[in-house]
Amino acid sequence: MTKSRGGLILWITFIITIAVILLAYMSIDNFANGSSEINFIGLTIKTGTIKVGLVFLGISFAFYIIRDSIRLEHKKLDIAASDTNSHKIFVTVHDQSSETSFIEGATVKLLLKPEPLIKETDKNGSAIFFYNRNTENVKSILNAEKEGYEKAQAQSIVIKNEEQFLVPLKSLNTNKIVDHNQRTEITTKSSVEQLIEVLEESARNEDNLSIIRYGLGLSRTLWIEGEYDLRLRLGFLLEDAASKLNDIETQAAVLIDDLGWTLVTLKKYSEAEQKIKHGKLLAENSKNYYLFCKALRHLGGINIQRRQFEEAILNLNDTLAFSDKIQDLKLKEEMVAGTNYGLGWAYSENKNYDQAEKYCLIAKKMFEEIGDHERAVKTYSQLGAIYENKDISIAKDYYRKGLLLATKIKRKDEIINNNLGLARVFKSEGDNCKANEHLESASRLQKEV
Repeated sequence: MTKSRGGLILWITFIITIAVILLAYMSIDNFANGSSEINFIGLTIKTGTIKVGLVFLGISFAFYIIRDSIRLEHKKLDIAASDTNSHKIFVTVHDQSSETSFIEGATVKLLLKPEPLIKETDKNGSAIFFYNRNTENVKSILNAEKEGYEKAQAQSIVIKNEEQFLVPLKSLNTNKIVDHNQRTEITTKSSVEQLIEVLEESARNEDNLSIIRYGLGLSRTLWIEGEYDLRLRLGFLLEDAASKLNDIETQAAVLIDDLGWTLVTLKKYSEAEQKIKHGKLLAENSKNYYLFCKALRHLGGINIQRRQFEEAILNLNDTLAFSDKIQDLKLKEEMVAGTNYGLGWAYSENKNYDQAEKYCLIAKKMFEEIGDHERAVKTYSQLGAIYENKDISIAKDYYRKGLLLATKIKRKDEIINNNLGLARVFKSEGDNCKANEHLESASRLQKEV
């Protein structure tokens, strides 16, 4: 029953009650005289009937209030959200009494300064916020409101002092997860493993929605932190949960990125190709051209790793062509920037350094314009590698800037790449002491990863 319908019944009950009270007032003298009936606007009404009516209405009114208060306990919103990439938060709102009952038309606010971002949920109970991940104004607090429901709130978990993803204030009902009413730092690998163990327990209990809720944001964190084996372990959980929920787009995204590209990083190219092609087919069938393009781009990356440069460039050019079908402007810009980075990588590996520089500079400029520093940082080590073959002093500058930015945003893979680049540069200049310092820094971090 909706709030508006409930309110109508309440008003009807109220009006009838007033009418009966008026009748009772008019019949006081009759009750006092022992009369068994009264005359009301030409109608003769038995006083006993009025007494019964008063009792009935009193009971009905009390029952309605009790029933409504019980019903209100079940009319609470629950809110879940995950930061699926560097500038997108995916939010779902549902009735707390039923996790599959998604709420359309809820007003969701992402609290920012000076003004919040406000969205309404669609028919699937979803809302998507785009914002600059690197802004210092993001508080990462969400409020959801809906007429007839109590307000819900979600806030961020902090991983290594960086806000990485949003979770409901209601925890996973296990003592392995601390109370989310307070900001909680997960600072060690063991605690992240503990969270994955909770999700594995959720999988055994068929709690697939919790796996999707909590796992998507954590996966991105594991990627940035260089925890590839843990990300792969989480990816299998996510893909299985998405499949069981018939969430085709999430399943495609996990196959392409969380599983596919992680396997590429671990140099398991055949298995990676299989996962990415599966995700590409799902994305194509659901007409999600962003994911379709990402699959093509990743296949191009596998081609580069296998030194199949013609095939790589073909896949990457196809990615650029299909990116025109991506409707969301921010996602389209990210895809085009990433694909230009891929083309720069392909040409660099094929020793066509002029073309490599051209595409890499395009990518760098685009990433910086959209405020995506997590991806922009990759272009510094690539430009450094390109300029090792053109001008060693410029290469050194790119590696130094890349190392500074990678350290600032704690991107371990790029800290390693830029340290290795600087080791090569200093060695070529005859400064073996500095070369060894950077080589040792890279080696220490590689062992951690």
